[in-house]
Amino acid sequence: MIYDIQPASILKRISAFILDIILLATIAVGIAYLVSIILKVDNHQQVLQDKYTYYEETYNVKFNLTQEEIDALSEEEKAHYEEVEDIIQHDEELIKEYNLVINLTLITIVLGVLFAVLILEFVIPLIFKNGQTIGKKIFSIIVAKSNSVKISNVQLFVRTIFGKFLIELMIPIYIIVAMFFGTAGRFWVFFLIGLTLLQMILLVATKNHTVIHDAISFCVVCDKQTQKLFASEDELIKYKEKVHSEEVAKTHTY
Repeated sequence: MIYDIQPASILKRISAFILDIILLATIAVGIAYLVSIILKVDNHQQVLQDKYTYYEETYNVKFNLTQEEIDALSEEEKAHYEEVEDIIQHDEELIKEYNLVINLTLITIVLGVLFAVLILEFVIPLIFKNGQTIGKKIFSIIVAKSNSVKISNVQLFVRTIFGKFLIELMIPIYIIVAMFFGTAGRFWVFFLIGLTLLQMILLVATKNHTVIHDAISFCVVCDKQTQKLFASEDELIKYKEKVHSEEVAKTHTY
């Protein structure tokens, strides 16, 4: 039927996604940089680095060794290295500074990504209407409810914050940051791979190419050029009644 969902092609969706993610990354980095200045992240990182440098010079060791470098150590060197690590674990000031750097790094990233997502995925779509980001506007695709009715502001918010920000961005970012600081186990690495594969499978295998943020907000990404969009549920019902009446009239005519 003319009011059925006309899903946007995978090519259009990927093209719009690439453009949007480039813009999002650019804005997120800019905001994160400003936040890092306000929170003085560089100062705390320098303090932490100075503490590690002190231990390296005092005990004649080198931190951040690769696995190959660790394997190349003699038994005596390994014992000395482990002894220094044990000393560091009891340095309350260093541990406190280390945890502070991790927390400030996460806060900086979270705020940078959050504001960037809100701007590009919520504020701009409210201005453009029909859930269109800059990428979707350029590639002529829109977001609608699964019954061809315009997406509501609540759905757009859920799609943006819970779908894109929390599930699709912050979970992967948190895992990557944890991997960087060496606090993420194998489970989280496999979880990240699984989440990525799930998104790819949903995009390719579902009828309307419904990925996670679309599924939890009950939305569909449609082709603007072919999709008939209704302003409300009532308008959709009236249109269906009109189509039905016209079909009945044609039947009686014949």
